[in-house]
Amino acid sequence: MKVLLTGGGSANWIAPVDGVSFAQKQQVNRDLLASGASIDEMNCVRKHLSAIKGGRLAALCAPAKVLTLLISD
Repeated sequence: MKVLLTGGGSANWIAPVDGVSFAQKQQVNRDLLASGASIDEMNCVRKHLSAIKGGRLAALCAPAKVLTLLISD
């Protein structure tokens, strides 16, 4: 399996963890923005609310071999 994620690509793939709705993820994001949280802090929270971020996508693909090509802007 090959995956290409360019800058901002993962932000467009919404996959909440079980038990968290899309609306709840949106509200958490609004709350984080209003709180003045840094982007690193926001990404840490987002990772925990996502079914694919933080290596979870690769785990879901197992046992397939995954080649990820990352392009940063």
